[in-house]
Amino acid sequence: MNKLVSVIIPTYGGGEYLKSCVDSVLAQTYSNIEVIVVDDNGLGTPNQLLTQGIMQEYEADTRIKYVCHEINKNGSAARNTGFSHSRGEYICLLDDDDEYYPEKIERQVNDLNVNQHCGLTYCQRDMYVNGKRTTVKHAIHSDNYLFDLLTHKVGISSGTLMVRRNIWKQVGGFDESLRRQQDYEFTARVAAVCEIYPDDFLGLKKRMTYRNNAKTFAKDFEFRKKYMEKVQPLMANLNEKQKREVIENNYLVIAAKALSGGDYKTFFNICKHVHLGITGVKFFLDYILVSVKTKLR
Repeated sequence: MNKLVSVIIPTYGGGEYLKSCVDSVLAQTYSNIEVIVVDDNGLGTPNQLLTQGIMQEYEADTRIKYVCHEINKNGSAARNTGFSHSRGEYICLLDDDDEYYPEKIERQVNDLNVNQHCGLTYCQRDMYVNGKRTTVKHAIHSDNYLFDLLTHKVGISSGTLMVRRNIWKQVGGFDESLRRQQDYEFTARVAAVCEIYPDDFLGLKKRMTYRNNAKTFAKDFEFRKKYMEKVQPLMANLNEKQKREVIENNYLVIAAKALSGGDYKTFFNICKHVHLGITGVKFFLDYILVSVKTKLR
């Protein structure tokens, strides 16, 4: 018997692509699925009423559940709510402005069925900005997923993964105290307890809408510090050199963006927060050089 797959779709502040998102799951070549749409807009808000109207089209479809938070919580809470309403042995996630390609679920069910020692599999995704395909992010093999996830050499977007139900339970789901970097932190905790299987096929269409990004570099820095506090226990599994690399990697990008954007206060705050060393200096020089070349084009 085919194992049931639960697809959790949190939705907040959108609705423009929600129907195509849900339809992409219903169009899968793998049929034993359930879809849990978790509305995080808050009861009675304009976006909640919009979402409710969209979901009324699916009322007769027993594969679909529509769950509504009374108040806005956050994406992590919505995913955990979805899990609490799910029954599947395998769990998938999908943002409300993204879509699955037709064989995504079937391929990943086979991956986990064959690779019994793995607790999570993930696939390739392509990125769309303003309707145009820009880049493809591959599913990369790693000999040390925990380290490579913490340094973001490997990125596992939530929409690309399928995870076993028992692994989700083991790690405790998503951390609801995190407003950003939830995917980074969740997948790192998974990597600390089980093996990961990368299957480099194209399974997800990712629309980059940027609607939930931090509004300032200072706020981004605040979110990143919170994330670093949360992954601190995981870093105990790394050597000292790896720990320094994790810290540097997580702050350098924000510092460089703040510097190029003229937010010198945030830039100097980050420089005080970490010892940048030669790696940091080289990073800034390379970043500034690329920025200048881009502006000259």
